[in-house]
Amino acid sequence: MKHDSNIARLASAIESLANCVKAPRNEFGANLHSATIESIMRKAPHGGGIDGDVLLDEKRSNRTRVVITAEIHRMNPGGFYDGWCTATVTIRPSFSGIDVDVTGKGLDEGWKDHLADTFRWWATTVEVVSQA
Repeated sequence: MKHDSNIARLASAIESLANCVKAPRNEFGANLHSATIESIMRKAPHGGGIDGDVLLDEKRSNRTRVVITAEIHRMNPGGFYDGWCTATVTIRPSFSGIDVDVTGKGLDEGWKDHLADTFRWWATTVEVVSQA
């Protein structure tokens, strides 16, 4: 059994997938790492305003930076939905654990803080993974 955080498993799978793509004829390894990435991303935050797609940006992600886009359903002060925006969540390792940076047009500081806290919790969640 192995105990790793979601972000550690995700970063490792991203790096491993990139290595498999570079290696000729390593379709089995690429499929294995793609499946791991999909499994982790299925558990990414959803709900509480994060109502659209939550996707890994594989082109901008690597072993030291994970970039995720999340479609946010904003509400106005009256509590009614008033539109959509896309947040970019960038997660990097740091000496204190991880740094989570949230950007996006139309997101106020409250939303950015909420998303940073939500994705920090998800990223640092530890799952027990059985090794085959």
